[in-house]
Amino acid sequence: MQSFKAVHTLNRVKLHVNLFQSPIYKLKVRWSKAKSQIVGSMAPTAENHESKRNKNISWKVRPALPADKENVNKLLADSYGALLKNDYDAKLLEKALPLITRANDELLNCGTWYVIEDDNGLLAGCGGWTLKQPPKAKEGSAVPHLRHFATRSDMTRKGIGKAIWEQSWKDIGRLSPSGLDTTLEVFSTITAENFYKSLGFEHVKTLSLQIADDCSFPCVLMRRSEN
Repeated sequence: MQSFKAVHTLNRVKLHVNLFQSPIYKLKVRWSKAKSQIVGSMAPTAENHESKRNKNISWKVRPALPADKENVNKLLADSYGALLKNDYDAKLLEKALPLITRANDELLNCGTWYVIEDDNGLLAGCGGWTLKQPPKAKEGSAVPHLRHFATRSDMTRKGIGKAIWEQSWKDIGRLSPSGLDTTLEVFSTITAENFYKSLGFEHVKTLSLQIADDCSFPCVLMRRSEN
């Protein structure tokens, strides 16, 4: 004959089993899981937060002026000095940076090379285009070229380069003889290749530009064609 204690324990076990199998308990479990999924889907991820933040930023793009030269030099030195070091040898950058971080007088006067300022009036980005490739370039075609894009190292991933591209594309459609049917090229740094891919450019070939007698700088020729 079972003892009172044993019977009491057995009844408690049966009660718990019956509770877990009851429709009310199952409904509570389902609601708990559904609630977790809803709350999880509403929680802002870092990517969603960044996209929302960038979507709400309206950058003011203006043509660069000769008076911007000193500030452009500072921007280029900061941007290239910080962002290129993961893709280029330190000894190469020691020679190349003083050459590629100089504001180009041609670009400062062309009217289709732009800058963006932050809320404090400091340059946050630059870039633009010209109707032909850089004058000293031995590679590339005689088509419009994107030129000298840079974003300040503490302002990356905020849509600055994209805003300058959108202004460039708008003006290319207005000023290029072929309008928006034109083919575009750019000599991209290795670092910026993915950025230009996001704009529709394709890798043509990797090459080295001779930027000084003793300095050859690896880059990527990229092309975007509407044809």
